[in-house]
Amino acid sequence: MPYICVRRTDMGDALAQGTLYVGDLLPVAGKPMPKLGADADNVDRSTAESPFIPAAATTEAVATEDPGDGSTITSAEYAGLAAFLLDNCVDGGDGTALSAANAIILADEMLAEMRTNGGAFTTAAIDALIAAGAGDTGITVAATIALNVDFEAGLLQVLAGQVYTVAAESEVAAIGGAKSAAAGAFTTASQRAQSNVTTSMALTESLANGQLSVFTAATFSYSGTDAAAFVVYGDDGSIL
Repeated sequence: MPYICVRRTDMGDALAQGTLYVGDLLPVAGKPMPKLGADADNVDRSTAESPFIPAAATTEAVATEDPGDGSTITSAEYAGLAAFLLDNCVDGGDGTALSAANAIILADEMLAEMRTNGGAFTTAAIDALIAAGAGDTGITVAATIALNVDFEAGLLQVLAGQVYTVAAESEVAAIGGAKSAAAGAFTTASQRAQSNVTTSMALTESLANGQLSVFTAATFSYSGTDAAAFVVYGDDGSIL
């Protein structure tokens, strides 16, 4: 499925209130188009399928510790991009995990790439960001996919506003440093950011001449500032 990602950081109120949305994508078959705003029947916008209500990607600082046996666990519960990277990335050379410090650095680099540059997140682009941002060329998409086949899709999901959470005391690395299997998951609280947006004619038309063409343009104006609101990625991380 395509991933509609929020580039701007000054639209929090509009996103939270559901007043900024993509309204020209097809609704789910058999379901009515949900209403927005002060609707009389109080439709729950948190699970609205269409219009598509985007959510901004999140991240927070993560930390790990040794519980006393030589393994590495999370110091608390964490959610967002850094948590996802910490829980999933693996070094292809020695099989070790990404450090908490590098997970934070890399998350910030990736968010900047999406928000500031609107850059692609193909395999090659992700590998380049990892090498430059975390300074660890051993961490690669190919090695990480061996641990988690859904890594690239998961990364795009986080960038599209879905919330990935890792519980406190989750094992990141086993005794000896080998990366442990991913312990986190996307939470039900992130359902708001999900949508049955598919690669359809409606999406194509929206990107070409509809609302997404306006939201993804550098000339989109919000609160007196011109800048693109969204960037849309395909399943392979290329820009649509």
